[in-house]
Amino acid sequence: MTNHRSFGVLDIGASGGRALLARSDAVTVDLREVHRFANGPVAVTEGSYWNVLSIWQGMCEGIQRLHAAAPDLESIAVDTWGCDFGFIDRDGRLVGNPHTYRDPSRRAAMKSVHDVISEDELFERAGTPLDSIMSVYQLKAMVDGDSLEARSGVQFLMMPDLLVYFLTGKRVNEFTNATMSLLVDQKSRQWDRDLIDRLGLSGEWFADLHEPGSIVGTIDEGVAAALGVPEIPVVLPASHDTASAVAGLPVRSSSADGSWAFISLGTWAVCGFESFTPLVTPDVREAGFGNEGGVAGTTIVVRNLVGLWIIQECRKVWQRELDDVPWERVLAESDASPAFARFIDIDDPRFGGVVPDMPQEIRTYCAETGQPLPDSLGDVARCVYESLVMKLRERVADMARLSGGPLETLHVVGGGIQNEQLCQWIADATGLTVVAGPVETTSVGNALVQMRAAGVVETLADARNMSNSSFDLTHYTPSNGEAWDAAYAAYRGVVSA
Repeated sequence: MTNHRSFGVLDIGASGGRALLARSDAVTVDLREVHRFANGPVAVTEGSYWNVLSIWQGMCEGIQRLHAAAPDLESIAVDTWGCDFGFIDRDGRLVGNPHTYRDPSRRAAMKSVHDVISEDELFERAGTPLDSIMSVYQLKAMVDGDSLEARSGVQFLMMPDLLVYFLTGKRVNEFTNATMSLLVDQKSRQWDRDLIDRLGLSGEWFADLHEPGSIVGTIDEGVAAALGVPEIPVVLPASHDTASAVAGLPVRSSSADGSWAFISLGTWAVCGFESFTPLVTPDVREAGFGNEGGVAGTTIVVRNLVGLWIIQECRKVWQRELDDVPWERVLAESDASPAFARFIDIDDPRFGGVVPDMPQEIRTYCAETGQPLPDSLGDVARCVYESLVMKLRERVADMARLSGGPLETLHVVGGGIQNEQLCQWIADATGLTVVAGPVETTSVGNALVQMRAAGVVETLADARNMSNSSFDLTHYTPSNGEAWDAAYAAYRGVVSA
């Protein structure tokens, strides 16, 4: 790529992180992975934590490799998952280890929060789904328990903010990830100071919010010297990974507003659409949707579902019992099994947690609902995939209704798009054209926000046009709709029983 400009992407997820080099000639963008490292929760007796120093080490190694690959790097940016955070004390030191979003103390504090503010009022003010993983519940538990963080902390930093602090010495709060705290007024795009006060939290913990594309500064002089890299500028992307993924969607600027929605299909399935204002009506909440911060003044209206988790957990059992079971075998045996023979409700709590034998949970559900038991690996896999598609069909119908529709295009991204049959079934079941790709949309969005800050692209629409022009996309045209309609009626008969 000639006359290119280079940007560094640090994309850190709950199971691992990556450093990617993004290069652009102002028409297209190319991403290349230069480093990968592991991540994961650390369970101890009293809770579940992140090994933030290990994440920091992996990030530093990634920066060194980015510089080696592109000495002309213009900036770097960090995105992570949402909800989790750390505290800095008055001397600038980290107070304790950040808790994970699965820490049991969050769920325990939900009642304490809702004793102060009702669920209805909290949703109307924050707009975000009232899930126990949201930061406010952990914060309330810390305050009520007089924790070290609550006593000694002077600055609240979401996980990407914390890593940016390590990198630059600057204490900033980025907007999109902050919305996952339930403490942001998404209409004003600022902290809800009144709510913070009512909950007994310190207003001094929360710095003014910065929008995606803001320039924080440069890598701290001492950090740069230790890593052997220049003082590279650091930009805030949409630091919540979902917001970065939506920014990177390959939506053509010719697409009418409200004509498209998206599904990010991985371990979780995130279904959503973009809005220019937060939607906080009872209808939105009753449908299980909520608002999360987006780029360029937008709001993302989303609902999270169990995605490929169920089939991933099934494969773990098959790997133990049948030795090596590659995904190619799972897909082949699923295709060979009879269609629409049995269904599960993926929203049933038994399928969303860690269980010793997921295939047995599926057999038990089938027995309880009077369906034929799955006899083989393929029967189980087909049941899981078809049941997931049926649930996605329902959520797509919700999105069409809530957005004002009609929807024409469904952008499907994430690792699940590598299952071509699944993408075709989603098109068939929803009656929408599915545009699949790119797989790594979060990294794409991180890069595009940096490029917008650098003037390579001017608008979010320009950035998405570049995404559309840069990656191989697969279009799936709906077919076989009558069969899916009939099967859906059977599915409803099972899950509504």
